[in-house]
Amino acid sequence: MDLLSSTSAENISLPLILTDEVSSSKMLGNAPLKLLQAVSQENITANFHHFGITPKAFLGNKKLSTFYRILSTNHDQNGVEFVSTIEARDYPIYAVQWHPEVNRFQWRSDLAFPHSANAIWISQYLANFFVNEARKNPNHFSNPKEEESSLIYNWPVTYTANISSYEQAYFFD
Repeated sequence: MDLLSSTSAENISLPLILTDEVSSSKMLGNAPLKLLQAVSQENITANFHHFGITPKAFLGNKKLSTFYRILSTNHDQNGVEFVSTIEARDYPIYAVQWHPEVNRFQWRSDLAFPHSANAIWISQYLANFFVNEARKNPNHFSNPKEEESSLIYNWPVTYTANISSYEQAYFFD
C-alpha cells in the first residue's frame, strides 16, 4: 500500500497544528510555551514537498502508528492535511516534513524561507535538541588524529545558489 499522498506544499511556510502528544514529547515537550505558541500561530516552518502522509493513512498503518506518534500536522495549499512532525515512542528517532535548517542558513529572496526571530528560535531549539540527543551516543573516535581527519573542514565548500536552493554544498569523492 502506498502511504504517500500528493500534497501542494512547495515553497510555503506554515504554522504547525500541534497534537496533544506534544506535552509528553521528547522533542517538543520541554520547549518554552512561547515557542510552541509561535510555531503554532506563525508561518515559520518552511515546506518544500509534493508528497506527504495523511493522518488517516498514518494511523491506519499499524507499524507506523505503534512505532511513531504524531506531534504535528499541516494543511497544504489545497486543504489536504499531512503529518509534519513525528517521533518514535521508544527510540531516539525524530522526523519533520518541513525544513528547520533553512530559517538560519538559506537566504534566497524568491523562496519562502522564514527569518523572523521566532523562525530562528525554532530552528535553533531543534538544532540544540538534536545535538544533545547525539551527545548521548557513547561512540567516539579512537584518537584526536582520527577525529581531525574526519572533520567537515577537510573538504572545500562550493557555492551552489546559482544552481540550487542551497547557498553552499559539500561534494565528496
